[in-house]
Amino acid sequence: MKVKTSLVNGLINILSYIIVIILMLGGELLLIRYQEKQNLEALKYSETNTIVRAGTGLSEGVTQGLLVIEFLSNDARVISYIDDPSNINRLAVKQLFGNLSNVTALYDQIRILDMTGMELIRVDYEDEYASPLVVPDQDLQDKSNRSYFPICRDLPEGGIYISRLDLNVEKDQVEVPYKPVVRICTPLTDSKGEKQGFLIVNFNATQMLEQFSASSNHLMLVNVDGYWLVSPEPQDEWAFVFGSDVSFKNRYPQEWSSINSGEDGQIIDQMGLWTFSTIYPLEDILLRNTQIWHESYFKEIDVNEIPQYAWKIISFIPEKELKEAQKKNALPVIIVSIFFYPIALVGIWGINQRRKIKNQETERIRYLATHDGMTGLFNKAFLEAELKRINFGRAYPVSIVIIDANNLKKINDTYGHQEGDKIICNISDLINQTFRKDDILARLGGDEFALVLLATDSNDCQEIINRFRVNIEKFNATSESHPVDIAIGFTTTQDKEDLNVVMKRADMAMYEEKKRLKEERKENPLRSN
Repeated sequence: MKVKTSLVNGLINILSYIIVIILMLGGELLLIRYQEKQNLEALKYSETNTIVRAGTGLSEGVTQGLLVIEFLSNDARVISYIDDPSNINRLAVKQLFGNLSNVTALYDQIRILDMTGMELIRVDYEDEYASPLVVPDQDLQDKSNRSYFPICRDLPEGGIYISRLDLNVEKDQVEVPYKPVVRICTPLTDSKGEKQGFLIVNFNATQMLEQFSASSNHLMLVNVDGYWLVSPEPQDEWAFVFGSDVSFKNRYPQEWSSINSGEDGQIIDQMGLWTFSTIYPLEDILLRNTQIWHESYFKEIDVNEIPQYAWKIISFIPEKELKEAQKKNALPVIIVSIFFYPIALVGIWGINQRRKIKNQETERIRYLATHDGMTGLFNKAFLEAELKRINFGRAYPVSIVIIDANNLKKINDTYGHQEGDKIICNISDLINQTFRKDDILARLGGDEFALVLLATDSNDCQEIINRFRVNIEKFNATSESHPVDIAIGFTTTQDKEDLNVVMKRADMAMYEEKKRLKEERKENPLRSN
């Protein structure tokens, strides 16, 4: 029984270790997954903020160009020149354009064209180390063949045209190094209200796009047609200027379909994380009820309409970088777990040891409550409880044996209680040696023992008692201690008789044998038990 209990406890301990390890591994996995999710959300939030900041810079750049052309078209010197194109007025306008170009360094060209497309005044910004160049009259060009000319020529009074963002062209060739520009023009009318020409400002977007690119190496700027204006791969930029079909739209058709159909958002696919937003550089001007025309929208714009002049800002993080970012803080979790596992296992071992000690203590208390402390046999309380249980059972026939040690008081008085206790223990050992393991073997107290033999008739009981007497004779023949001298009485019941009554009969039978032995020894003192 003890071996079985120990085996069960061992299996429980092993199972508890396995369960805890599984729970710890599961908890670690959940923690890592949670950390990955948090990292992904933080990355998505960071990319969104990057796009917002980048978009603000782009909108501000174009808006400044629109404000400048409004300022110049309403300047008194320009108005005077349109009414009276004298040399004095012409010089004043050139100085105005040169000063503005020098201060802002944002406007590659500021020009006035007549209604035929011929440049009348032109000031070019060279670089920060040189003064703006007032182009000599002989170098002024005819721009009537440019795509923006008929649009600017036909603008109504107060209207503003803004071109798409593309590359500057000089003498029918794309200027090298590339110079991205936005052309903004507005008609110039004299005091009679008649158009005499138009003002054109070339906003140099180089600085704006460089600042945009510097904000993140993941950013792209794409126009409404899906062509790159800014790309991590410079060779992909401005393909539409050269008639090439290299575009974001063609390279990533599925992603472009989602990006082009929404204002802003984020997409995670097998390629990685895409974050996008749409900016409308003309939106602020529209709010001031200005009439704006541009390449894809030639009619007057209602104040409540957003024009189709828009750019898409796109940030892309490849799948590999995305996974690395997600697992960024996973290593500390694993390291903590490596240190935590031994501590947890030691803790579990300690708990199991504590439970083992508690179980052992419980078993010891239970044992002491049911067993005799000297002999290890069952005690009287346990025997009485068993008799009540057997009374309701079906273990008949039942035999009850009562054993009593003879002359124990005399031995205690003569040789001491230690010697008497030794005799009690010898009787207990002989009982365990002779009787069956299924029998209820109990010490009633003092020198008296009671044995309950279930499913045992009188013949079987007598046979066991005879074997018990033989074992006593063998013990007395070989032992150097005081001989074992006992009286035995037993009785058997075939019916469901109260076993306490049966036990009294067995007790009476034991006393009858004790009396008979005493009389026999008086007549023959040499006769043994």
